[in-house]
Amino acid sequence: MSKRILGLGNALADILTQIDTDRILEELQFERGSMNLVGSETHHRIAELTAGLNSKVISGGSAANTLRGLARLGIPCSYIGKVGRDSVGEFMRTEMESMGVLPQLIETHTPTGRCMVLISPDGERTMATFLGAAIELTPQEILPPPC
Repeated sequence: MSKRILGLGNALADILTQIDTDRILEELQFERGSMNLVGSETHHRIAELTAGLNSKVISGGSAANTLRGLARLGIPCSYIGKVGRDSVGEFMRTEMESMGVLPQLIETHTPTGRCMVLISPDGERTMATFLGAAIELTPQEILPPPC
């Protein structure tokens, strides 16, 4: 039996958005370069304020990011996390598979978590994280990966 690395973490989609000025940060009362945990209302407000700006969506969360790097090195990896039954959750699954990570994503009706990464013109990143479904993962849902 070959060995695998199993990661467990917050399944989050990173939404990288280039902002023209720090006006949005001021309006949200976010300190430049900070990481802010936000609820669904603030998450939706940020989405409204950044609508139409240049954005890119990638799978994220520190455990998933680490496993993608290990998979690129040829190390077999599996990942456990919780996502919503939504397009973002499906994106997470397909992107992880395409990177060589075996996803074990538990689904719920709560939206998939997202980290809105607001990138200022000078490259400074300010993050607003909505944990969504990720926060609902329970010990009973954590099962060993299939061989």
